[in-house]
Amino acid sequence: MYRRMRMRMAPAAVGGLLLAYLLIGLPTSGTAAEAISLAGQLLKLKTAYHTRFNVYVAGPEQAVRGALLVPDRWGFHRPAMAWAERLAAQGYRAVVVDYFEGRRVPDEVTAREILRDIDPVWIEANLDSALSYLRRRQQQVVVVAWGEGIAHAMDLVQRRPGEVQALVSYHTRRSKDLTPMRELTVPMLEVVTERSLLRRTGGVPAQAVEEAWQATLEFLSANLE
Repeated sequence: MYRRMRMRMAPAAVGGLLLAYLLIGLPTSGTAAEAISLAGQLLKLKTAYHTRFNVYVAGPEQAVRGALLVPDRWGFHRPAMAWAERLAAQGYRAVVVDYFEGRRVPDEVTAREILRDIDPVWIEANLDSALSYLRRRQQQVVVVAWGEGIAHAMDLVQRRPGEVQALVSYHTRRSKDLTPMRELTVPMLEVVTERSLLRRTGGVPAQAVEEAWQATLEFLSANLE
């Protein structure tokens, strides 16, 4: 059974900026992401420390807008890449960052172990490099993050002021406190769901994904030039 959606608009830290909050209830069956074909490519980018990491890139290289995607605990996998393809179809140059050092995440236990092992310095370096990659050609960049990736996305926006034009986040009610996000000085969309939209197991309901996607399109249309 679906819970009714509600959206709350409130002033953010700077006058004129808006924080949109969307609560989506999820049914218990249905799947998404598998129907979207992956037309992008895997690349390796170099960090300031001369290390290399994987990214999935989709969309026109000379696009006016770019999107930097930061996955949650389920890692660098098809659902995140499918989201990049959705953005690519809207004319974005979309980049999904692998900050899991190439490791795959088959279950919750592995996810927690990997996240504990990764040094935040390397995550920061990977995201910095990916943002610089987009900023070389794209005039505007939006950061899209899920779950555990949101904290890293917020840190990136704070460290690189003026280089990110909007932030979109998707998380569950069980996520840790994200109050600091509401203090950022960029337009933000916060979508709260019962389960992760990038969930590897259990099947993410297609209708829930579509509701989140439509909210994202409306938000970006209203907040990017």
